[in-house]
Amino acid sequence: MKVIWENFAQKKDLNYLVFELDEFFFEQDQYYEIEEETEFNPSVVIKEEDIQLVCYQWFQPT
Repeated sequence: MKVIWENFAQKKDLNYLVFELDEFFFEQDQYYEIEEETEFNPSVVIKEEDIQLVCYQWFQPT
């Protein structure tokens, strides 16, 4: 997750961040509660608030 954040911080590309988070969540089997769709669009499922929560959880100041 930290690598994903560092790549985003360097590239400043929100689409790339969403793509990387989508890959991560897929690999971690986090989409099990989402119904199968013919065309799955992660930008519809992953909202800005979700990204903020994930980023805060992983990168909160210590």
